[in-house]
Amino acid sequence: MSIPYTDKPNSVDALIDAIFPSLQSNGADSKFIISRAILSTKNESIDEINNKLIERFSGEEKVYYSFDEAEDDKNNLYPMEYLNSLNVSGVPPHYLRLKIGCPVILLRNIDPSNGLCNGTRLNEMFPFKLKRKQFPIQLSFSMTINKAQGQTIPNVGVISQKFEPI
Repeated sequence: MSIPYTDKPNSVDALIDAIFPSLQSNGADSKFIISRAILSTKNESIDEINNKLIERFSGEEKVYYSFDEAEDDKNNLYPMEYLNSLNVSGVPPHYLRLKIGCPVILLRNIDPSNGLCNGTRLNEMFPFKLKRKQFPIQLSFSMTINKAQGQTIPNVGVISQKFEPI
C-alpha cells in the first residue's frame, strides 16, 4: 500500500491512521500496539510522529524531565536551558511524555544478562561532556529504521525521504 503525498501534515496523519487504525479503541491491547510501527531515517520525523501519537493515545499523561549538566563547566558557559534543548541520538530526551501502555524502546544497556540492552554509538559532537540523568527510554510508536533492525513488526509504515542532491 502506498499513501500519496499531498502535504506533510495530511500525509503524516494518513500514514498514522493506516498503521494505527482505531487507536482509541485498540490502544489498551498490547498486542495491537507492539505489532505496529512507523519507520523513518530521520530523528526529526520520529519525534514528530511520536508526539502526534502520544496525543491520540488514551490515558493520563506523565511528563518526566532530565537533569542536565556540563561536566567541568566551572565558568557556567553552558546554561541549563541550552543543555535541556540538546537532542542527541542515543541519549534520552530531556522531556519524556508517557502514558500507561504506550510503547517505549530502550536506548542504553541496562542489564545485558537479562536482555535489557541496545547498541548505541556515541558521538563527540560538543566541546563538553554532557551528563544527562534520565531513564534511557523513548516513545516507539515510530522509530528509526536502524532501531527496527532485527525486530519482527507485522504492520509497518515507512516514510520515504525525498533525495536532494548536494
